[in-house]
Amino acid sequence: MKVTLSEADFVRLESAMRTLLSPMAFETIDRWRTASRRAVQAVVQADTAISMLPCDGEPLLECDTDDAQAVAAYAAY
Repeated sequence: MKVTLSEADFVRLESAMRTLLSPMAFETIDRWRTASRRAVQAVVQADTAISMLPCDGEPLLECDTDDAQAVAAYAAY
């Protein structure tokens, strides 16, 4: 399978990689997780995304929308 990436695709991919690989550049785990989720969401051009990070003191699941049904469905999956 051949995939051709545009310059915009490379920019989104580079941004996602920088974000994912630099958690210490963020003030909190939550801010890093939000930035990471949004960066990956942009790479795959998704309408929404849910992240899961098992970390003490942080919610297991997080998303930008208040769609409690989507979060519950994802958690059940």
